[in-house]
Amino acid sequence: MLFVYILRFITGFVKFRAGGGFSERFVNLCNLSGIPLWDITYDGDNVFACTTIDGYKRIISCARKSGMTTKSLKRVGLPFILFRFRSRSGLAIGLALMMLTLSILSGRIWIIDVTGNEIVPDEEIIAAVNDAGIRIGSKRSSFNAAQCAITAESEFDEVSRISINIKGSGAHITVKESPQKPEITDDSGYYNVVSAADSQLVILETYSGTAQAKLFNPVLKGQTLISGINSNKDESVSYVHAHGYAVGRTEKEIASGTDIHTKAYDIKTIKKVYSLFFLGKKITLGRSPESYDYEFESEKYLSLKSKRMPFGIFCTEYSTVEESDAELSENTARLMSIESFANQGAEYTAPRQIISIETNEEKNASSLGIKGKFICFENIGKEQPFEVTETE
Repeated sequence: MLFVYILRFITGFVKFRAGGGFSERFVNLCNLSGIPLWDITYDGDNVFACTTIDGYKRIISCARKSGMTTKSLKRVGLPFILFRFRSRSGLAIGLALMMLTLSILSGRIWIIDVTGNEIVPDEEIIAAVNDAGIRIGSKRSSFNAAQCAITAESEFDEVSRISINIKGSGAHITVKESPQKPEITDDSGYYNVVSAADSQLVILETYSGTAQAKLFNPVLKGQTLISGINSNKDESVSYVHAHGYAVGRTEKEIASGTDIHTKAYDIKTIKKVYSLFFLGKKITLGRSPESYDYEFESEKYLSLKSKRMPFGIFCTEYSTVEESDAELSENTARLMSIESFANQGAEYTAPRQIISIETNEEKNASSLGIKGKFICFENIGKEQPFEVTETE
């Protein structure tokens, strides 16, 4: 019945009332004329029924022959809806174009996200997947997701598996990274473990060889911590590749300075060029200047539930740098010194565990600087080979 109603709604139908004559003769004449009637009811005076649009046009002669008059009660269906909006053809055309656009866009990829990766950045994985054939705007029927995953996976030594799941208009990439391989040391030969820096020894674990240093004592750079020479009970010696783990408390002074008499530079923004990112295409709304020193691009995307959508606004800022007649201000010199000090400190402490940092500012007539002392825990164990000379 639902299918019949949908079909009638598409073609349109009329609910009407007929009264004042011979109702049975009216219904019989409609049947003889091939006019379809349904949902027929009779209340003693009037006949209520439904018929098609064409049937309602032909029903007048049957009503006249049976002495009845008809009146339309309700017009139902798509033809009447379209007729109602006949003066708004642009709305109908726009609706049709929207439906067509949605139908076309729903068959393409507009969102690409990555999960499961810690070592390889998202950008590199997405670039590999793009090269394999899946990119923003690609038709879902134009690629094989499994084959693209195998192709992208072969680009990385750190990745053991890449799987790509297509859900709607999104390509969801799941990455499984390979476990890190331990560093293989050369066991052909004899080695001591020596200190790589002047420090105070706080941890010493011996895996093979003989410990030569005591905990919490100072050790010098190059001093043997674990010897590869073992003394046996029969007063003979044997040689091994010494292995162990040693941690020392180290100190390091870092200084940075800026000449106050250095000429300052003025950075001026000469132009900003905006671009629209729409469904994988970048539409630039201007031209870059003919000459500039630096350019900086910022990107802002529309997000939906933390998922980046294929819509955004990019801004490229073009700047020039000109030398000023004025010298650096004290605050500018201080900021430059702090930046240099922070960069050096970050590089030094990256492989170390920081215990404390002491800093102070040093200023004189010509320069302004930052000086600091870093106290850290550091892996000071370093393997060093030694040769054995046989004597008779």
